[in-house]
Amino acid sequence: MAHLDYSPDSKMLFVGEGNFSYSMSICITLGSGANMTVTSYDTTKDLREKYPDALANIRLLTDSGATVLHGVDARKMSEHPSLRGRTYDFIIYNFPHAGFIGDESTPAVINKHRELVRGFFLNAVSMLSPEGQCHVTHKRKPPFNQWHIPKLASECGLGLTDCADFSIEDYPGYDNKRGDGERADKRFPLGKCCKYKFVKEFGVDALCSKVSLFNT
Repeated sequence: MAHLDYSPDSKMLFVGEGNFSYSMSICITLGSGANMTVTSYDTTKDLREKYPDALANIRLLTDSGATVLHGVDARKMSEHPSLRGRTYDFIIYNFPHAGFIGDESTPAVINKHRELVRGFFLNAVSMLSPEGQCHVTHKRKPPFNQWHIPKLASECGLGLTDCADFSIEDYPGYDNKRGDGERADKRFPLGKCCKYKFVKEFGVDALCSKVSLFNT
């Protein structure tokens, strides 16, 4: 089953949620959100404008005990006042994307996306518990496979342990959204996707200096 990775006792951090339907799906499956911290890059105002169903999903999460935070930058999240010093068993980023800034196949756009993912990994590695895992769901087809996510993770002290097939049907209620531009509330085509699973390769202390430099 899709959610055997997680349990109600797992401390989970969700990063870059759009309309909050992914975290909501997992919350419903687990039966509790007490150990879930769910974040979005968007502000509350942005969410109201982009996603008609976002506030209802957030209400379900908070009623289930989840903590919901807005305006959280994945590249600086370890320094967020509500996240600083906290660690998690799972840090989950579904379909990271830096926004629709041009042709997805051009090197400049690919590099922009890679910068986002690299910044996320540099922060996530210092926020994982000793046995924690970082999960990133991503498309397998070109040009998205040119982001070379496992290589980015390795450069940030995270080692790949698995690349599991991802099927949206395993997440009832999850409604993937573009998240940017005039069609922010529209779905984007998925195709073949996988959930990368990473664990820490190096000590946190050695990488904290990297995070500090990145966030300066």
